[in-house]
Amino acid sequence: NAACGWDGGDCAPDTDHKKPTDGSLYFVLAMSIEKFHDQFRKLFERYLSLKLQTNLKVKHDENGHAMVYPFDQSEMVEEEAFSFYTGGSGGGTFYTEGNFAIIVYMEVDNSQCVVNCYQKSGDLANYMAAALSTELRDDWSVVQIGET
Repeated sequence: NAACGWDGGDCAPDTDHKKPTDGSLYFVLAMSIEKFHDQFRKLFERYLSLKLQTNLKVKHDENGHAMVYPFDQSEMVEEEAFSFYTGGSGGGTFYTEGNFAIIVYMEVDNSQCVVNCYQKSGDLANYMAAALSTELRDDWSVVQIGET
């Protein structure tokens, strides 16, 4: 919430009343999985939560592991899925030292959201494409965003 600076829910009471969007988001970052360590993850979650004024967290699988995986550029997401590239050269391909990239799955919880509460993950991804793509690319090495 605003008083807590949309900090990802750290100061909000635990609740069973999550208000998720209809899906989740994914971010492809041009970095190695080792660089997406716990501190970087928390900063990324906080940045997105502050910018979007709602809570975004890295999703966890059924075993409680963060859903952050190496990304193979040859395995692009199916065409009917909504996604966009944040720009840069290469026309949808991106190159980093060693060609490292990761995919990070995130969930949106609108339970603390007051304004601009997107109910559809595609709408939220579309907003980020319009408003945040340059910052995401330049500051966070995000090269693609989409919904799942």
